[in-house]
Amino acid sequence: MSTPPATTTELLDSIQQVELTSQVIMKITRHCGHELEKQLDPHVNGVLLGLINENKHVLEVTHCFPLMNSDTDEGMEINREYMLEMERSLRQVNIDYQQVGFYQSTYLNTHCDRNFLDSVFDYLEEMNEAVALIYDPLKTKLGNLSVRAFKLSSTAFKLYKEDKDFTADVLRDNSLTFENLFQEIPVIVKNSSMTNVLLCELDQQQDNTSFYTLPTSSYLEKSMQLLLGGLDEINQDLQKINMYQRSM
Repeated sequence: MSTPPATTTELLDSIQQVELTSQVIMKITRHCGHELEKQLDPHVNGVLLGLINENKHVLEVTHCFPLMNSDTDEGMEINREYMLEMERSLRQVNIDYQQVGFYQSTYLNTHCDRNFLDSVFDYLEEMNEAVALIYDPLKTKLGNLSVRAFKLSSTAFKLYKEDKDFTADVLRDNSLTFENLFQEIPVIVKNSSMTNVLLCELDQQQDNTSFYTLPTSSYLEKSMQLLLGGLDEINQDLQKINMYQRSM
């Protein structure tokens, strides 16, 4: 008797860990670094490729490639054609070409918005096991690699599939908050034996005192900008509440 295929909800719950190769990390950081040289506030994104290890419940990300930042119909069509061409090329050279999610850069956890929610759901509908990888260049610049993996919680996925209008009443009835809307998955960077040997050699040659002089001005500046933006939004909401109370 054959075993029935797993549902989307079961696949969502089955992924317990995301493994990244050092090559994927380098490509993401290089993509973000190149965009940072062109503009002041870049938000890069790209496609993750790899495979899922069902026995270990691990999603292995082995390759990635960047996409163009564009919300126009022409730009989205160019991205779709580019993705198909990249998949064909990678398949010819025997490299993992299965899409397993997307990556996106952000500043200080400012990625949780409606566009991010829509993107995660669209990938999950097509791939089931897809995850969203969030890279923070400001935190990484301080000396600690900031890479986090997210997926929609089972409750949020089911609700989004039934009704895409996330009103306050709907969220309250389903006990959904910012804490359980997304589920974070542990991320592990996995290197080959030769890469570990190289890292050990570089660690012996490196001057560890350089870590005490890392620049923090850009990190503090961006933090202040986000705080001021948040205060402006709160002030606008307070004005709306006062106007509403006066009209009652």
